[in-house]
Amino acid sequence: DGSWIGANFDGFGFEAALARAGLRLEGRRVLLAGCGGAGRPIAERIVAAGAAALTIIDLDPARAAAFAERLRPLAAGCMVTVGQADRASHEILVNATPLGMRPDDVPPFSPALVQASGAVVDIVVSDQPSRLERDARRFGKKFVSGIAMVEGQAELLRAFLLGRAERETDLTDGTFAAPSPGSGR
Repeated sequence: DGSWIGANFDGFGFEAALARAGLRLEGRRVLLAGCGGAGRPIAERIVAAGAAALTIIDLDPARAAAFAERLRPLAAGCMVTVGQADRASHEILVNATPLGMRPDDVPPFSPALVQASGAVVDIVVSDQPSRLERDARRFGKKFVSGIAMVEGQAELLRAFLLGRAERETDLTDGTFAAPSPGSGR
């Protein structure tokens, strides 16, 4: 109708970054640290993509619990819980907190938890590797960086601005395919 609406591309950029890294969310057990401005849309994409389980941890447990309550109706088939992580139960760890913006920040996940996981995603964008990234690489885990998420967001935003994706469903129903790296699209 000619009016403007706003959109948050964090969740879509996150999902595009995982796809480019060869990671699927479908059927996976995911641990998400942080449910703020970026964590919430990321959580929504995790459940929409068919994850088996999502555990949310946050410095504010009440905020995490309230968000999980609002998320559950959207999470058909995905068990959404709040609380501490069981060391062996998460395949993908996602840092959606500011921890890691400085190289000496304490990571949101212990080295033991990183070692027990299959992959680590850190949405923090920094010019130096965080301790979380260093732990993931030390244990040979697949690692997806915040830069990869930003690149995914940029691809999707470009498609939206150029008219190839006019609405959110164009990004999620297979209508739009993010270009592969170096494709020039």
